[in-house]
Amino acid sequence: FDDAKVREAIKYALNKEEIFLAAQDGDGVLANSPLSETMDGYDPNSPAMNPYDVEKAKALMAETAYADGFSCTIKLAAGQNREKVAQVVQAQLKEIGITAEIETLEKGTYFEQMAVGNYELYVGGLNFPDADNMLTYLFASDGPFNWGYVYSNATVDDLLVQARQES
Repeated sequence: FDDAKVREAIKYALNKEEIFLAAQDGDGVLANSPLSETMDGYDPNSPAMNPYDVEKAKALMAETAYADGFSCTIKLAAGQNREKVAQVVQAQLKEIGITAEIETLEKGTYFEQMAVGNYELYVGGLNFPDADNMLTYLFASDGPFNWGYVYSNATVDDLLVQARQES
């Protein structure tokens, strides 16, 4: 979405605890960062990522050209047990006026579309054993799971390289 306030509204509209329960049926630990508690660099005292605040989300949407809402599509790969997550996200987005259709794709088609940035929203998941892989895959400008290379930040790229070189 081109409007940063829409992206921010979506961030606040998503209740990660509900999503976690749908995804894991309560089995596991809700993460507070992209790194799990078993990875180097994990900080249990990090502030909560993207706190849930639906009223703030509604206020942000009211400041955009989409105050009356809009429609979009959530894509996910078939057979990965992510349907429940997509349904929870769909319901949460509805609370701020976003009508989301869920599109389940064959796994190969899903990855082809993600790789070229052909998505509005998607449900996916990663679980790498080390911080370097997780952060590089997600946040490097040319990271393999920076789908369509939509995120690019030279400072982040430099910090990832620097962290890889430090012992």
